Amino acid sequence: MSDEPRSLTTEEYAAAKPYAIVVEWPDEDHVYIATAPDFRGCQTHGATRNEAARMGEESIAMALAANARHGLPVPEPRCA
Repeated sequence: MSDEPRSLTTEEYAAAKPYAIVVEWPDEDHVYIATAPDFRGCQTHGATRNEAARMGEESIAMALAANARHGLPVPEPRCA
């Protein structure tokens, strides 16, 4: 298996849609923080609320793809 980064597929992005993303503005960070509560440790950030949400969705898609590649369980969306 290659360690080369790869692009996510349309299907992988679509699989991320049912999962929640919490976007917050901590004053000390000066960026929006996006957290995916269904995925332990899945957190990213963005300069705007929309960018943080987009990055959060991408992080979820990456986590789902990695779990599938390695045969790991996929959490059920809490909000589905």
